Amino acid sequence: MRKTGWAIFLILTLSLIGFIYWQWNEFKGISILNDQDKLEQQIEIKQKSDRLIISHTFFHVNGDEISVIYPELISEIKCGNEGNIECREVINVDNKNVHYHYEIRFDSAHSSHILQDWFVKLNNIPVNETTINITVDNEITGYWATNAPLTFYDEMENVRYFSFVSQQTENLPLIWHKEPLQYTKVNEKIPLYYEGEINTETLSFLEVFTKLENKKYPTLIISNEFSPQSLSGLVITSSNDEPNQIEMDWITRFLMENYSDGKEEERWLFDLLAAYIADYTPANELQLYINELEKNVSEEEKQQWITLILQDNRYGKIDAKILDYYLGQIKNMNTSFFERCQTQLGSYVEMYFTMNKPIILQGNRELDEPVIIKNQHMYLPFETIISEFGFDFKKISDTEFYITDGVDVYRFYKNRDIFIFNEEMYGFFANEKIDPIIIIDEKIYATEKVFSDIFKFELYNLEEQIQIY
Repeated sequence: MRKTGWAIFLILTLSLIGFIYWQWNEFKGISILNDQDKLEQQIEIKQKSDRLIISHTFFHVNGDEISVIYPELISEIKCGNEGNIECREVINVDNKNVHYHYEIRFDSAHSSHILQDWFVKLNNIPVNETTINITVDNEITGYWATNAPLTFYDEMENVRYFSFVSQQTENLPLIWHKEPLQYTKVNEKIPLYYEGEINTETLSFLEVFTKLENKKYPTLIISNEFSPQSLSGLVITSSNDEPNQIEMDWITRFLMENYSDGKEEERWLFDLLAAYIADYTPANELQLYINELEKNVSEEEKQQWITLILQDNRYGKIDAKILDYYLGQIKNMNTSFFERCQTQLGSYVEMYFTMNKPIILQGNRELDEPVIIKNQHMYLPFETIISEFGFDFKKISDTEFYITDGVDVYRFYKNRDIFIFNEEMYGFFANEKIDPIIIIDEKIYATEKVFSDIFKFELYNLEEQIQIY
């Protein structure tokens, strides 16, 4: 009995020790994570005529087996505050500052230049804030910019001083521009650099975006020294570009920065949406999809849809399903347009909607087929309804359809604005651009006017249902 009691006591004691050890490791892990959440870095750059001299400090680093990434661009690498510590590929740090010193060969005579992947990084260690301070000797003429806001600029007796602060830490391209650049922030939110004079009307589109809360705003640089390009957090464009080209380029980057999961296969959605917002005509298959939007979505619906996507987007992202969902919300119907575009990218895709109401035939039979809305017109399942009313329906080919009630004979054609009744040819609806017959998912639909004007059926489009007699 005594042995059993000791055994139970020993098991409970070991369990308690194990639990305390587990709790300590959990607490230690959380403490390290919280410390890393506060990690900041400061990069001091001194520009000489032929190089950039860089002192780089990470503050309060805490962790084991941290991989250090040294970019190929740098040279003369030294580690430690005094530059007297061995530079390693992997480091172990206990809540200390980590210092690096290095140089980049750089010709200040360049009229323009973009530096990418230029600073040391600690792999998989999140950095909350990056400060970049650049000191330029006064005999060197030129201006620095990046995708971070310019927080301070001053011209002193012997040097000019630039300071940037950013929460974007992975990609911070440095932009060198020999000629003077003007700097401002549009509505205190969007960093803008430009040379010479600028047409403010060209940038009026930015106003709408500054009204959005908690968004990342790409820096916009307007200069003829660079070819137009889009980088992380940064859009470079030319003053010679068309206004809606500038608008589209910036909006695309804005959407990518704020609503993208980073999936390359969804990039086309952001290009399409930006072109649609900017009224820009892209020189590719995206124009096919924009044409469908313009035929099926009114200007008022367009503005409501864009507002839902940008401002009231509860998902916080953009993909094909979400664009379909919000477009359906505006229309009070359903659509799968963007999802079908995603699977058939590059091919023509029709936009249509399905209504959330049933079709009731002769007061008692409910059809298990949807009502289609296309190009602002309502279409109903042709063969099902015609057959229900006693007609014989035959599909002669993919474009020709034969209908008879035993007395009269009708022939209808897809993509032709005529029909034949008892061997006489008739036009459809004068002065109205309507496709009388459409095919959706291999099912044949006819516009409501085919039923009402040709077959003389009675149609009632009620709030809850559509009745046909």
